[in-house]
Amino acid sequence: MNCRLHNTISYLFLTLLMIGILQCTPRVNIKTGREAYYAKQYAKAATLLKQEYRGTKKRSDKAILAYFVGASYTRIKQPAAAAEWYQKAYKKGYGDAALVKYAEALIRLEQYDEALAVLLNLQKQAQGHYAFERLILQAKRAQFIKNEFVDSLFEITPLTVNTNYNEYGTTRLKDGTFVFTSDRPEGKNSKKYPWIGNYYMKMYQFTQTDDTPLPWLPQVQSQWNDGTPTLNEREDRIIFTSCYFETEAENATCKLMESKKEGDVWSPPQILPFIDPRYNYTTPWWDDKTQTLYYSSDIPGGKGGYDLYSVALQASQWSKPMPLGQRINTPKDEVYPTLFKDTLFYSSDGLGGMGGLDLFKVFRKSNGKWSSPRNIGYPFNSGGDDICAIKDTLASSTDGIKSAFYISSTRQGGQGGFDLYLIKEKQSLAPVKDTLRSSPKRVKLHLAITTVRPSDRAPSGYTPLPKVGIKIHGEIELSDRRGLFIAKVAPDTVFKLLFSKKGYFTQVKIFDSTDSSIYQGQSEYTYQMRVEMRPIIRDKEIVLKDIHYDFDKWEIRADARPTLDTLYDLLRLNPRLNIELAAHTDCRGKEDYNLILSKKRAESVVQYLINRGISPTRLSAIGYGETRPLVRCRCADCTDVQRQKNRRTTFKVIGKMK
Repeated sequence: MNCRLHNTISYLFLTLLMIGILQCTPRVNIKTGREAYYAKQYAKAATLLKQEYRGTKKRSDKAILAYFVGASYTRIKQPAAAAEWYQKAYKKGYGDAALVKYAEALIRLEQYDEALAVLLNLQKQAQGHYAFERLILQAKRAQFIKNEFVDSLFEITPLTVNTNYNEYGTTRLKDGTFVFTSDRPEGKNSKKYPWIGNYYMKMYQFTQTDDTPLPWLPQVQSQWNDGTPTLNEREDRIIFTSCYFETEAENATCKLMESKKEGDVWSPPQILPFIDPRYNYTTPWWDDKTQTLYYSSDIPGGKGGYDLYSVALQASQWSKPMPLGQRINTPKDEVYPTLFKDTLFYSSDGLGGMGGLDLFKVFRKSNGKWSSPRNIGYPFNSGGDDICAIKDTLASSTDGIKSAFYISSTRQGGQGGFDLYLIKEKQSLAPVKDTLRSSPKRVKLHLAITTVRPSDRAPSGYTPLPKVGIKIHGEIELSDRRGLFIAKVAPDTVFKLLFSKKGYFTQVKIFDSTDSSIYQGQSEYTYQMRVEMRPIIRDKEIVLKDIHYDFDKWEIRADARPTLDTLYDLLRLNPRLNIELAAHTDCRGKEDYNLILSKKRAESVVQYLINRGISPTRLSAIGYGETRPLVRCRCADCTDVQRQKNRRTTFKVIGKMK
């Protein structure tokens, strides 16, 4: 009956989010801002990067440093500071990528007009009708959602326990006690978590008569990050998230822990038996009626990012965990499931909305399947991250109150980080148009697909690619001479499209029309999809972005899995291709050692793909050490940026299977 812990994550993006997926990393000797960033010590990274920014005169280096300052602030949920530094990065010459991030930060600040101005100008300069369409659509949709808000119908109250630290995930126990999670410097917190520079997450309690927070069940909490539990009806069994590592030589993962109450004593927490300790499990919610546990995980095999799963407890045995399905899970993050009767509330950043994580709801239909997700609207959602919608049945039973929810949000106007709010929706005396909750009207929907290929001669960087095979609903169609194909589509559908053309990588895209707020109030709407077909060029090195390793290690880190899963998908869709995986180091260290280390790193990537099901005969691994730098510089004079470019993992097509 309550809410819990998550990161975020954010997607984004890999967008890891700040809490819940709070992975700890081994201690390394951090000397530069970039090293701190890749070690996920974002608060420290921001400080070091700003010092380096002030200490360098070269314009291009300032641009890169400013961009990473903005990225650090994005990770620790400070969009105003992030916007300032992304803007600096653009002015110093970083390029359009900094402006896109600037616009994303403006959306989180609910400055939708300003974000639209930036994005529309970018679109005009790119001379591409569909460039930045996703963000433009999100900003317009957020404006629409906010404009539908009727202020007089809602009462929004921040809780008195809020501080400039993070408070989130409150719930009310039977005796009237409220439980929530915070990283405030109290209770068992004795040290700071390097990711965000705050103290470790702990569980607290307060009452309506005494709002001074005290530690809640300190005997079951660890010295690391622990999140608000979910309890059974009798409140003698709890499941919560704990993020820790067994030894400091390994990365931490978040695990679901269980503790039972016998008499007045809580048992030592135990990891639930279906947990794979290599991956993260977060934000649990227990449904006593069906004996089902809902949670979020980044375990491979999902849609991508963090997906929602359910697992049932049957005769004291846990069933096989199952994903909640493609209507709910997206390639981004779905977290914080909470159930009230037949309605499941959760947060997602893969369905669009106001900005960041938005709250959505679905209900189970008579056939057992979930309905299409609906954005629950403003003021429950904002430009920030909005999570943990907990129904308050006592407040909802008050005269004149239609419904009441506790939520946690990083919205503007709070005290800092996540804050707790009670939002009451009042009964309306006069009929009020409820566009976000009412059933959508009949609407004609179309999908316009443009197939393109890279081109150095085109101002936009792309040129139309005709006669691309498009497999839709089991039939193969071809894009026309302009690379255009238009099809009628139905509301409330999700399906795959396969794109293929000789000499190009085959790829799959997902089309989703389940979010009706996109075309709300319109009689006709056309989705736009631009598909970039990449030519297959033998022996051309392709850099795999976001593949980083811990210092002196070669094991695959959790933040590398989304990129490697994308490579797995490419190999699965192009089964005749053979590739070479290569790893490179910078010039620091002995040459022989670097060759060995890079070979082990390349082999770890190959083994990851083999474990996913790719035939080993299609893969080869090679370590080049420091022998093939992308940027040539005297080792003693190489900048941190140059070294980072030289430390890379790549692949290239080396032939086709016979």
